Amino acid sequence: MEGIDAVTGATTSSKAIIEAVNSYAAAPAIQNETPETPEAPALSGDLKNGQYENFSMGMNAPITVLVTIRNGAVADVTVADSANEYDAPYVKKVQDAAFLNQFKGLTAAVEERDIDLVSGATVSSRAVLNAVNLVIAAAAPEKDAAETAETPAEVPETTEEVPAVTGGLKDGTYENFSMGMNAPVTVVVKVQNGVVSSVTVEDSANEYDAPFVQKVQDEEFLGQFIGRDTVLSEMGAEAVSGATVSSRAVLNAVNLVIAAAAPETAETAEAPEIPAEPPETPEEVPAVTGDLKDGVYETFSMGMNAPVTVLVKVQNGVVSSVTVEDSTNEYDAPYVQKVQDKAFLSQFAGLTAAVQEQDIDLVSGATVSGRAVLRAVDLVIDHADQ
Repeated sequence: MEGIDAVTGATTSSKAIIEAVNSYAAAPAIQNETPETPEAPALSGDLKNGQYENFSMGMNAPITVLVTIRNGAVADVTVADSANEYDAPYVKKVQDAAFLNQFKGLTAAVEERDIDLVSGATVSSRAVLNAVNLVIAAAAPEKDAAETAETPAEVPETTEEVPAVTGGLKDGTYENFSMGMNAPVTVVVKVQNGVVSSVTVEDSANEYDAPFVQKVQDEEFLGQFIGRDTVLSEMGAEAVSGATVSSRAVLNAVNLVIAAAAPETAETAEAPEIPAEPPETPEEVPAVTGDLKDGVYETFSMGMNAPVTVLVKVQNGVVSSVTVEDSTNEYDAPYVQKVQDKAFLSQFAGLTAAVQEQDIDLVSGATVSGRAVLRAVDLVIDHADQ
């Protein structure tokens, strides 16, 4: 108590305060806990150092993410502001440091269950997670070359190219696509003797999807489709490990080709039962013609909480019909049901070029789902434009 004047009448309390201050002053060692270095992880990994920019789909627009890799591990993650007025407040939430710090130190892709998503911004959180995982995949060392070298014995399976079996599909070479992670995956299917004789997957021009598309160009994976003349369910096909979304895209595209090349006996048989409805053929086969590549295309675009899947038929070079599949998401299902409305979908019939939102009457009470359908149709038109 030397050098300190105690308060008169409160000597005991004064002494207690002085002792507390002295004990605090004597413990400066606590300051050593500050240098926790999540900013630059001590651990090192095999990822390629550098700054990577990627994006993944948010509610209505892509969310752009900048990932810095240092010492082979994720050192920093930044989320760019969104220019979309509807997504902006949700993107702001996922710019939270506590959320983004969870990615620091990663050397491999992380699953959703291992990350605390931001409450009230689940879709945007998933978009960030997806974008970071894509960067990690792109920055990973390319060890696939060794795996390919181990299996040269499987090359002499050329007998599968022209199967002895015959089927009912229409012979020809068909090109189709289905949506991958961020861009369409284009597939060329050859049908010979009425069955699928070869499947080729084109390289992806999208730098983030390219490594995954490369995986699904694997002969063993594509060999599953050889000899088929009926669609293959997802359960009946083995997806490529680490490229599930791209595998589904290939499966989907091949199935669409098989459906398009199948004999139209079922439809012809049903036609006599509805003779009163032929006046609606202008929508099915528009009088106008265009330059789009004929075919049946399936793609999707993000709805409120899940993708909205759209089937677009192009005939005589123009969009002839648009169908929206039911949603398995319980929250989105009622909105998707609204955009299955014939009056809404008929607006796309006859299109030969992408259409702007201002030129389409969206469904009242289902604006986000309506925009998803519009984006999906535009994507098909862009891809089918010759």
